[in-house]
Amino acid sequence: MEHDTRKEILQSALDLFSTKGFDGTALSEIASRAGVTKSLVYHYFKKKDELLQEIIAHFFEYLTEKRLESREKITKEDPEFHNKQREFLLEKFGRMEPYLKIIFAEIPKRSDVRESFVTYLSKWARESTAEFCKETSESIVPEQFMFRFVFFHLAPMMLYTSMKEMWQDVLDMSDRKIKEGFRDEFYILVKAAKERKDRE
Repeated sequence: MEHDTRKEILQSALDLFSTKGFDGTALSEIASRAGVTKSLVYHYFKKKDELLQEIIAHFFEYLTEKRLESREKITKEDPEFHNKQREFLLEKFGRMEPYLKIIFAEIPKRSDVRESFVTYLSKWARESTAEFCKETSESIVPEQFMFRFVFFHLAPMMLYTSMKEMWQDVLDMSDRKIKEGFRDEFYILVKAAKERKDRE
C-alpha cells in the first residue's frame, strides 16, 4: 500500500510537471491529483525538488528496462538489427514523452538537473557499452555512445516533445500526422548516423 501511494504521488508529479511545468505546479496540486493529503506527500518527499530528481532516476530505469527487453527480442546477428532497434525505441517513445518534456525544460535552468542527468547518463552509457562490446566484436567507448545517443536520439526526441503542440498549430497538423512526420525524419537521421559510422 505504501509503495502504491508513493508511486501515485510520483505519477501525479510526472503528469503535472509535463503539462504545467515544474515551477507552475504546487505540491498541493500533486497531492490532490494523487488523492492524498499534502502532509502525506511530505512524508515521502521533503520538497518538490526530490520529486524532480526521482523522475530523472525513473527515466533512466525505464531506459534500462527497455534496453534489456530489446536484447531479448532483437539479436545482434539480425541484419535488420539497427532498424528494429530504432522501431523498438519509437514504439516505447510515448511512455518517454513526459519525462523528456520535463528534462528538456529544466536542464537549461537548473544545474542540479544537469548534474543528475549527466551522472545517470554516464552510468547508463557505461553499462550499455559494456553489454554491447561483450556480445559483439565491435568496440565502442562510453563517450562515443553518449554522444550518439544524446545528439541522434535524445535531442530530436526532446525537441519533438517540447515543440510538438506549437508545430501542430503552425502547420495545422493532426497529432497522428505530426507523429508520423517525426518518425520519418527520425529514421533518416539515425540511418545517416549509422551509415557514417560504417564508413569510418
